[in-house]
Amino acid sequence: MRVFQNRLYVASIIFLNLNYGSFSPLLRAADMLRIDDQDRVEVVVGRNSVGGVASGFGHLHNAYLWCLEEHRGKLYCGTWNATSFVPVMDRFWARIQETLNGRLGLPLFFGPSPFRGLLESGSFDQGTRNGARLYVSEDGATWAEVFRYGLGNPRNYGVRNMASVGDTLYLGLSNIDDGLQIWSVQD
Repeated sequence: MRVFQNRLYVASIIFLNLNYGSFSPLLRAADMLRIDDQDRVEVVVGRNSVGGVASGFGHLHNAYLWCLEEHRGKLYCGTWNATSFVPVMDRFWARIQETLNGRLGLPLFFGPSPFRGLLESGSFDQGTRNGARLYVSEDGATWAEVFRYGLGNPRNYGVRNMASVGDTLYLGLSNIDDGLQIWSVQD
């Protein structure tokens, strides 16, 4: 959550892009709301948003609108990209199966990773265009993309945190293969 222009902005997550229950559609991206000082709620990212911005900023794989930061009069929103986690699931597929099957007591998952062929073909990153994205807004309703594809590394799966210090905006990017990356942008 972040206060911007006297409104509280609340970013959301849709875990692995799935709704649980009878919601429609089943596959979704994350939304964002804002609340004014009279407790009026508006959708700023999502269905029927005030600026016409679709859920996940129009990208289904933006499952988390992970962090918000105001910097020099603009609101920034960093995302977590669900497809970036597929290589991780592939790498730990045996352990995932073991854990789920052990807890549920049923052999629901078995065999090799269903992602292996796609990853080995080299087409996964190119086809999904995965990686973290960053968006910016001057008014909290209309948004522009600052960057996509994890700043050139599709394994940079999320903008995990941001901090505005003077003229510099610092970005902390999550990457399970290479570790944390910290980037800075100066105006």
